[in-house]
Amino acid sequence: MLSKEESLDVSYVEVPARMNSWECWIDNTEPSSLEDTLHAILLKSDFSVLDTLVHHFPVKGYTAIWLLAESHLAVHTFPESQKSYLQISSCNATKLEVFKTLVSASVDLNIIQ
Repeated sequence: MLSKEESLDVSYVEVPARMNSWECWIDNTEPSSLEDTLHAILLKSDFSVLDTLVHHFPVKGYTAIWLLAESHLAVHTFPESQKSYLQISSCNATKLEVFKTLVSASVDLNIIQ
């Protein structure tokens, strides 16, 4: 995550107005595991993480949002159902495909129906 004093060291690149998205359910509802694993996968996918916002609900449940230079990732837990919902949108289809491959291969994020 970049601090307020840091900025992305990239040049502006115009991209076509096109968004790519992917969503899935996973069986992990542990906030710290989700946050660590998803953040690492975003970085391995070469996404630029600008910020992260998390909210722990009073009784149970957790939501986290990663603001990316390429768009965003959101995770919402449903502990009573033992599953979490992931949704990512990106203007970079290549990075999104890498992200999907890494999530699918992760031992901490088992995709379920």
